[in-house]
Amino acid sequence: MATVTARIGADRKKINEILKMELGLTFTGYVNTLRLTEAARLLQDRQGTPIAEIAYSVGYTSISHFNKVFKEEYGCTPGVFRRLATQRAASPEPAPAGPPDPPLDTA
Repeated sequence: MATVTARIGADRKKINEILKMELGLTFTGYVNTLRLTEAARLLQDRQGTPIAEIAYSVGYTSISHFNKVFKEEYGCTPGVFRRLATQRAASPEPAPAGPPDPPLDTA
């Protein structure tokens, strides 16, 4: 936050006020949302990377805290999220809905 306030020349209170008004989040809430979004992307894209490594790479120092906030945001643990993403990627796309094919004229 200190870097942000120094670069834009506004104090912490003003930045939080603007973010709260525009996004409904404080600066910390906004940063946490970005971190969790990146973690979700990495969980999908890097299947072989341990969850702990992903948590550390997006700035979490406690795996239990990461698991807790991830579950609050996505409704499931990072492990379940990864499994569901893997299943979704492996299953074929459903055929688009549309009218049935016309019957063949055999006459």
